Formats: sequence, C-alpha cells, structure tokens
Amino acid sequence: MLEISPPQLITNIIGFLLLFWGLKRFAWGPLLGLLDERRARIQKEIADVADLKRQAEAIGAEFEQKMREIDALSRKRLEEASREALQVAAEIRDKAREEAAATLEKAKADIERERDKARVALRDDMVRMVIVTGEKLLRERLSAERHEELIARYIDDLEGIKR
Repeated sequence: MLEISPPQLITNIIGFLLLFWGLKRFAWGPLLGLLDERRARIQKEIADVADLKRQAEAIGAEFEQKMREIDALSRKRLEEASREALQVAAEIRDKAREEAAATLEKAKADIERERDKARVALRDDMVRMVIVTGEKLLRERLSAERHEELIARYIDDLEGIKR
C-alpha cells in the first residue's frame, strides 16, 4: 500500500510551489515576454506588408495612368506624323504638277520655235524655187498660156507641201 507521509507531502508541496514560483519568475515571464514581443513584431510586419501592398497598388495605378498617357501621346504623334505625311505628299504632288506644266509649256515653246524655223526654211525654199522657176521660164521663153499653166502647177505643189 501506499502510504503518504505528511512531512514528505509538505516538502513536495513546498518544492512544487518553489519550482512554480521559479519557473514563473525566471522562465515563463521571459517566455511570455518573448512571445508578446514576437506577436508585436509579427503584427508590425503584417502592417508593414499591408503598407507595402497599398504602396504597390498606388504605384501600379500610377503606372497604368502613365501608360494611358504614353498611349495617348503616341497616338497623337502618329496622327500628327500622318497629317504631316499627307501634307508633304500634297506638296510633292503640287510641285510635280507645276514641273509638268512648266515642261509642257517649254515643249510647246520649243515646238512653236521649230514650226517658225520650218516656216522660214519653207519660205526660203519657196523663194529659191520661184527664182529657179523664174530663171527657167526666162530661158524657155514660154508663151502666156504655158506660163500660166506652170504657175498654177507650182501653186498646187506649194499647197500640197503646206498640208
């Protein structure tokens, strides 16, 4: 059987109380302090993470805003470049038309000059032919009828040349 002796029971109770008091004072107090400190540090870190998350969201929103602004600016610049290209194309087209008109006018002037030269040359040739024909007529001493016939034929030939 088990016998419990009172002095031993009192000694065990006193020992237990001393152990409890020692543990509470030297072990549990610091352990609970460490746990409280750790809890506070974790809460601070959670708050810091929440702040960082809010900052990241703000930066993300700012980034999205900047991207929209950049997109709008690029569209605007593309439209400006397109308008400028159309304007340059119109200027090039107008310049080409002006140059074509100038070339056409020059060609017309050249043709007119050549026609005038041809008329002068034709007139000179006619004068020479009339002189030659006149000399032949004088040499042949033609009758009036023969003379009229030669002049009519000559005029017909000249009209054929003009056409």
